Amino acid sequence: MAYCDRAVGIDLGTTNSEIAWLLPSEREVVIYADRFGRKTIPSAVAWDDKESAFVVGHLARSRRGTAGAPVESIKRKMGQRVKVALGPHELTPEEISSKILAELKARMQELLAARPPKTGAPDAELRVTRAVITVPAYFDGPQVEATRRAGELAGLEVIGVLQEPTAAAIYHTWRRKLGDGNFLVYDLGGGTFDVSVLRCVGGEYQVLAIDGDNFLGGDDLDRRYAEHLRASLAEKGYALDLDVQANEEHRRIFSRIVHLAQEIKESLSTTEVAHVSKAEFVRDTAGEAVSFEGDVGRADYEAVVGDLVETTISCCERALARSKEIADVGLDDIEHVVLVGGSTRVPLVVRRVTEALCKKAGEPLRDDVDTCVALGAAVHAAHLGGTVLGRDDVRVRVGSPLVSHTPKLKVSLTVEQAPEGASRVGAWEGETALAEAALDGGAARLEVSLGEAEQTNATLAIASKVGVPLAELPIAFFRGDLRPRPTALSRASVVAKDLSLEVVRGGRRERKVLIARGTGLPAQVTHLFFTTDQSGAVVLRVLQARLPIKTLVVEVPKDLPVGSPVEVVLRCDESMRLEAQATVAGQAIDAHIEPPPPEQAAADVEGLLEEAEDPPPRRGVGRHSRDSDPPPATASGCPPGSIAWWRKARAVRQ
Repeated sequence: MAYCDRAVGIDLGTTNSEIAWLLPSEREVVIYADRFGRKTIPSAVAWDDKESAFVVGHLARSRRGTAGAPVESIKRKMGQRVKVALGPHELTPEEISSKILAELKARMQELLAARPPKTGAPDAELRVTRAVITVPAYFDGPQVEATRRAGELAGLEVIGVLQEPTAAAIYHTWRRKLGDGNFLVYDLGGGTFDVSVLRCVGGEYQVLAIDGDNFLGGDDLDRRYAEHLRASLAEKGYALDLDVQANEEHRRIFSRIVHLAQEIKESLSTTEVAHVSKAEFVRDTAGEAVSFEGDVGRADYEAVVGDLVETTISCCERALARSKEIADVGLDDIEHVVLVGGSTRVPLVVRRVTEALCKKAGEPLRDDVDTCVALGAAVHAAHLGGTVLGRDDVRVRVGSPLVSHTPKLKVSLTVEQAPEGASRVGAWEGETALAEAALDGGAARLEVSLGEAEQTNATLAIASKVGVPLAELPIAFFRGDLRPRPTALSRASVVAKDLSLEVVRGGRRERKVLIARGTGLPAQVTHLFFTTDQSGAVVLRVLQARLPIKTLVVEVPKDLPVGSPVEVVLRCDESMRLEAQATVAGQAIDAHIEPPPPEQAAADVEGLLEEAEDPPPRRGVGRHSRDSDPPPATASGCPPGSIAWWRKARAVRQ
């Protein structure tokens, strides 16, 4: 059976996650919604002892406050070498996140199996195998890499990792058919806050500045007000002196208070005063049932959480100062302020953003605040991944849109797999040829003639040189407006923190910033240095904001003279994947990039790296005199920076 594969967009959120798919007609972005119409899936994973299985989403979140409480806000631990207990399992953050992504994938697959209209491939199975996953703009390299690994563990081909504010700008441009302009995207989600200043010119998106706080979101507003409630209840005599860090029972009690704080926040988003009546909603540490009843005013709530909102405004001001410095785009130049994230429903947030940031923009844009990131990621995914059509013996990737507002539609495609002898491709409507072309290295461009119908169901035929059909695939073409979409020149992601290269020479560290914070991706830089020994390898470190994230190893001939130039080219793609190549004596040399060490070996590797940075003093130097004890041996037993030292370091990693 034929299949149609069009990449999806996923917002892997701290509190909630969403998945979306842009129809080939490009008139609508389909977002998954369950039978109750809920478009968001809680980013919660729990273990079901009875079924011996993981549960995800609303079912997992419903277990809050029980012995089988879910793991939530795992996004905050992405990129950390930690394990989290989940039932009988110890899982990494990316393994837990992969459960959420697998659930999203399965639910979208179910939705597409219901055959939404105008799919672009009539009578073809709709598959979900490729995705663009979004991350906060302030995510660093290890966090982005962990997100990509989570997608792969979920069985997805991650074709891109897109920063959330950029995704939101892409969606609003697509939805409102906006032209060129400067955007400020204010993204206050459940667990993180991001702000990005973007410029769109001719469909090309460029991120000018980013700022934010990985540990500030709607969850923090809830916890701040929950602590206020806890203190108020304690004053009434309840035993609520809690140690949430060390006591599991205390954590469960506080989580129930947080849930009450969340309900109050949501009520105050639509009314000035909320009457709250919660009888025996939790038991205190003495076993007494706790009840809360009274009126809560919006002004009282805002007084408790106001400083957190002001922190977000400060982040925006820093981002604007940076964009003014590098691109002369300041507050007076911002034409669109976009609000993203469920926490932007808080009236205080809307008011402060309008007062402080909408000098030229007027009212902020607030379309689909919960889902616009996933919707924008779906638009971007369709642009990056195109439409893949195939069956067992043939696979064709259509890279261009399948919609045109004129009677002619230009279609670019690549035949990635075909029967032997395939040399031509054509589009047919019944017995009528719409377009034909020869394959040139598997690629072809068709100019398809369209009628007046909104949709043209056709057949894509792969043929031999003499026109004998070898394979046929269903395809549909559409008449209509092609909405704005990012161009191939867009640099939709930027480096969140400086990436530096560090080399150790003579016991001294030399560090150079290669890719500065805010640089658009993809990026490529070159660094030239000279060998200082004949150890057979040069070991460098790639640092992010002074923290080592990779080890770069260039193996060179042992007979290479000291002082020989080594040129290293470092490439960083849109997903912050690093590739390196070195040139020594006019010859290209492989440069190995080692992944971060596993948790159990981290201390050993760091010890080896410290040896390279700070080798022991030589005899007769420093505290070791000619008559003193010999200097202490290194942990590896190898000269720091030598090829033997590097091989020992790699063995420790493995």
